[in-house]
Amino acid sequence: MSRPLRLVLALLAVGALVVAGCTDDDGGGDDESADATTTTTEAADTAFAEQIDELCATGDAAATQAGDDFEAAIDDVTTATQAQDEAAYTAALDDAESAVEDIISAVETFLADVDELEVPADLQQPVDDYLETMETQLSLAEDLRAAIVADDGDAFNEVGQQIAAAEEETRPVRTDAANEIGAPACVPDGDEDESGSTDSEGANT
Repeated sequence: MSRPLRLVLALLAVGALVVAGCTDDDGGGDDESADATTTTTEAADTAFAEQIDELCATGDAAATQAGDDFEAAIDDVTTATQAQDEAAYTAALDDAESAVEDIISAVETFLADVDELEVPADLQQPVDDYLETMETQLSLAEDLRAAIVADDGDAFNEVGQQIAAAEEETRPVRTDAANEIGAPACVPDGDEDESGSTDSEGANT
């Protein structure tokens, strides 16, 4: 049952990117003015990229710890089930719920923090695309928590399938958006090579 959680954690994975550039299309004859505008825009893009990249890295660390806790809890659930130890089973299920809540909290914090940032106009679309995929994954993580709270194995498995489908659909969107923004820590794990960069500092499972 660790696969669904693994896919939820893909929301905040480490990778690499190509920094997006920008151009001035007004066709004006003042090259110095155009250069100044381009430089200002690029500076704003770079500053924003650094901010959201840091938020992704922070969220990834929190979600990774929660993921480790979740996997340990699921192992305990399995052990308790095999031993028919009801008390241990209940405790392990509570631990699993707590871990998923930590994941949800990490994503909610990320979304709230990004909402406080001033997004450059030329990066608004990729930012919106990225956040939309995270909202989808967040909703599914909440469904996963509900299945655990209800101790509903069928619901848990169904949510797992939905998470897998959403991961397949949204992963390329997140990769493209993160690369366009210029935020390596926001690129899903395993997609680093798509950006052509090799200076990623880490990878999460």
